[in-house]
Amino acid sequence: MLEEFIYSLIENRKKIFWGAVFFVISILFIAFGLFSTIFIVVMTIIGYHFGDMDNKNIIVKLKNMLTNLLNKIDTN
Repeated sequence: MLEEFIYSLIENRKKIFWGAVFFVISILFIAFGLFSTIFIVVMTIIGYHFGDMDNKNIIVKLKNMLTNLLNKIDTN
């Protein structure tokens, strides 16, 4: 019986994962509202993206973004 349950969990892991993700998003929506939930989800995705990269790549990309931003501000 336990083996069947574990097999069922493994077989349906994508459904369970996405069900849990959207459950958390719906709780955030109810607790904080639409725009706060969108902000939390976007910041989570950005954090995941930066956490997936190498530390050197993050520093170089941030340096390039800040340099480009300062150049745009300086030309205006």
